[in-house]
Amino acid sequence: MLTGAQVIVVATPVFLLSIAAEYAIGRWRSRDTYRWADAMASVGLGIVSQLVSAGTRLFGIGFYALVFEHLALQRLPSDAWWVWVGALIGYDLYYWTTALATAWRWAGRRMRCTTRARTSTWPPRCARPAPAS
Repeated sequence: MLTGAQVIVVATPVFLLSIAAEYAIGRWRSRDTYRWADAMASVGLGIVSQLVSAGTRLFGIGFYALVFEHLALQRLPSDAWWVWVGALIGYDLYYWTTALATAWRWAGRRMRCTTRARTSTWPPRCARPAPAS
């Protein structure tokens, strides 16, 4: 599986080749459909997006380290088995509580929509709108 940085390294040449192919096909068909300024703006925005993402991650890691260093209530030994078992159970409980909360919200919405549809004379707000023709 590729990491995020590896995906960028692989995708960048493909992206640049697709720009070149689009330009060449447009010239071959005698159409001036390619806009160099738009392409450079897209490339520039992609670079800025990656830089902001990297900066945000670095800031988050630094902030976490600072908070951990000064506000940690207790430090647990990282070589104790019970710490890792507790962390896995805690993470699993967090996962299941969020999954159940999502399912509960979905079930509640379905129940409200069904009840409202039976008791009202107009279509309920949660009904899907008719597709535009």
